[in-house]
This record gives sequence, C-alpha cells and structure tokens, in this order.
Amino acid sequence: MARRARDSTASAYSVHRTSDPVQPTFHYMVKFIIVGSMNTGKSALLVRFAENEFHEYMESTVGVDFNSKFLTVDGVRLKLQVWDTAGQEEFRSITQVYYRETAAALLVYDVSDRHSFDQLNFWLGSIRETDPQHRISIALVANKCDVDAGGGAPGQVRAVSSEEGRAFARAENLLFFETSAKTGANVAEAFSTTSDAVLRKLRAGMLSLDDPASGVRAGNAPPPNGRADGGGEINFGTDEESMGSGDVDTSADYGGGGRVKVGHKDTRRKKKGGCC
Repeated sequence: MARRARDSTASAYSVHRTSDPVQPTFHYMVKFIIVGSMNTGKSALLVRFAENEFHEYMESTVGVDFNSKFLTVDGVRLKLQVWDTAGQEEFRSITQVYYRETAAALLVYDVSDRHSFDQLNFWLGSIRETDPQHRISIALVANKCDVDAGGGAPGQVRAVSSEEGRAFARAENLLFFETSAKTGANVAEAFSTTSDAVLRKLRAGMLSLDDPASGVRAGNAPPPNGRADGGGEINFGTDEESMGSGDVDTSADYGGGGRVKVGHKDTRRKKKGGCC
C-alpha cells in the first residue's frame, strides 16, 4: 500500500478535513478502515474515492493515513472517516489499534498478486479479533482489475480469478467488488454499498449510536424524518463537497435493490505501469 508523493507543504487530508472550522451538515459519522497486504493499492483506492485522482507512483504509508468524504444515502447524509492502514509487518501493532470502534472495512487484495489473496485469512482474522460479534460491514475488494484489459505493468497478469474472489466472499459473508483505482471502476460503489450496509444495521438495531464500539456517531444534524436506513439512492458528485462536478453520470445496481449514481469529472491520465 502506498500513498502519493507530495510536496511537504501540501495537506495530508482531503478538502474536507475533521479540523475544518466549518463542517457541512451531516447526520452520521461512519468510521472506515482499509486493510490488506502492502502494494495492493489501498492508498490509491482512497485517493480515487476521496479526490477522484490516480497517481502512478506513491510513497508507502507509514502506520496509517486518513481522509474523509461526504455522501448521501436516501436522504441520510454521511461523513465517512477513512483510515488507510499500512500492510507492512513492522506497523501491525500500530494499525490494529485503528481496527477498534470501526463500522466498515474494505479488505483489499491485488488480482495480479496471489500472495496478497493468500493472506486474506490473516487480515480478516485481525479485523474479527476486535469484532467478535461480526458487526463490522466488510467488503472484499479485488483491486487492479484493469490488468484484464492490459492496463498493468509489462508482464502483469491476473493471478486470482473472479470466481475465487467471489467464493471467498461468499464463504465469509462479505460484500465483493472488483475495482481499479487506476480507472475508477467500482471504487465509489465499494464505499457506498458498504456504507448502505452500515445504515441497515443501524436501523435494525445491530449498531447503536450510544455504543462507541459501533463506529457510528451522531452528526451535527438529526436524521431526516428520524430515518437511519439506506436502501434508496446514493448520490456522488452532486455538490461542492464531492469528487467534482463534471458531466459524467453513470449508474449501477447495488445490493439492496437501490441505485448508485456516480458523477464526476473524468480526470484520468494515461500512464505506463500497473494500477495502484
């Protein structure tokens, strides 16, 4: 896992940081973690989601990195706090602290790296050690799927089939997405659908705002009509707090029968090398 190289004067966070003096209205704050072996593209997924950017070369994450993002699920406004954790052995005692009080997790592997897939049981076990009741909504994310279309580095090919990924997710009761941080494929959907799963658990009473371990906090506004559930429409890129205001508008089905609408500027740049 890596993060983009940046000037020392640049902000480590997105435009909408927790320290911003004026916060947009939101109903719930939801804590996410991104977990998996190193070099699977965890940081690139976060940058793509939060900033709609892709950087070919990124520095390795030291310990943890952080970003935040707003989205609306069926009229319920969420602020996602996303913690990007390092995959290196020497940082595990640090990163596992951030597994606590978490509502959602993306468990990431690289479809071109068999070892990262073989390590999934270790990473999933690390998450569930802090969540014995299985309240955390987890999505298995098969990243770098652009290798199927020749988008990877020379000689980079798929090493883990889609069927293997789906079978693992099904056996462990996880959501499943094949993504590319490089092209943006399914990145927003992975975050939004997992967020919707969190809201459904909140509505069902499986999570409580009074329990710090739930990973969900009340926001600075009450939920509309007292509702905490999703299942409706998830909107991205519709205001100044999102990825941008472009003319690209695509839709895709997601679990629960709703629709996911993603709108953003297409700022992708063609570069050589594999997807992060």
